[in-house]
Amino acid sequence: MPKTAWTGYGRFCPLARALDVVGERWTLVIVQELMKRSSRYTDLTRRLPGIGTTVLADRLRRLEAVGVVERRPGPVGQGVVYAVTDRGRALEDTLAALRCWGVTYLTDPAADGADCHAFDVRYVEGIDALDDTEFGLIVDGNATTLRFADGHLEHTLGEPDHPELIVHHQRRVHGPLGRRHPHLGRRPHHRRRHIDRSDPGLGPLARRHRLPARLPTRGMTVTTTDAQARQDLFWELAEDLLTEPSVARSTMMGYPCLRANGAFFACVERSTGYLIVKLPARRVTELVAAGQALPFTPNGRVFREWAAFPVADRDEWVAQLDEARTFVDRV
Repeated sequence: MPKTAWTGYGRFCPLARALDVVGERWTLVIVQELMKRSSRYTDLTRRLPGIGTTVLADRLRRLEAVGVVERRPGPVGQGVVYAVTDRGRALEDTLAALRCWGVTYLTDPAADGADCHAFDVRYVEGIDALDDTEFGLIVDGNATTLRFADGHLEHTLGEPDHPELIVHHQRRVHGPLGRRHPHLGRRPHHRRRHIDRSDPGLGPLARRHRLPARLPTRGMTVTTTDAQARQDLFWELAEDLLTEPSVARSTMMGYPCLRANGAFFACVERSTGYLIVKLPARRVTELVAAGQALPFTPNGRVFREWAAFPVADRDEWVAQLDEARTFVDRV
């Protein structure tokens, strides 16, 4: 902690006033964690390696004082949990825009003057199941290598030697502005994919779009260009649903999602752009068996009432969103 407490910028300016509230180190990272789920103090210390307990307590106190975070009763015997308020939830688009802007720096480990970086990622759920390996990340043509070993991620410049996976990403205009004006930053419909198998699909939908009827395997290159196109389609379709008073935006396990009368019914997976909807378990089984959907298995756990749709077929997605909405309304 600094010897003298930070008191802000002292400027009568919307940006300066916003940074007075959330501009201190760790503050927005804490808000992002609480966007994913309400958490106890000890949960936050575990998920934020490197933050001191005094700093965490100070940031939570300040966020609570300005109405961004609040304390709520937790499960019986577990004390209180910290949760974002409606004012805090309003930062969701801002955080999404910052993440988009920051993608460039994922391939520039020297941006802050260091030659490389090592990150402790043991706090990530399911990370223990990941074998030591090497990944490639290419953003706008700039390559970087990510080496994972023993719960740590080392970040260096240059292409990997023996990658398990290479991810290509082209930055695009998205977020609230891109959703209101879909033509901004949008590539032509006939854009060329980096590698033919960048978009996995299954069964009849895969055949219709001439995609492989299987998921990516070792050594395959996956691009995020089409993943972003799927997200664009999701939010374009969501705009109509959001005109209904009962439908609202939210997050579920870190996924941007839609709720109807408080019940989650649809979300979009960030890295793939897959549409994920809630349906009766028997219906999910039928869709998966027919090759029209994938099971939803975050961190290896199967969610029996959720199905993932990898192919961005507008009519198909409209039908599935309507079916999911009807299902949660009846539950």
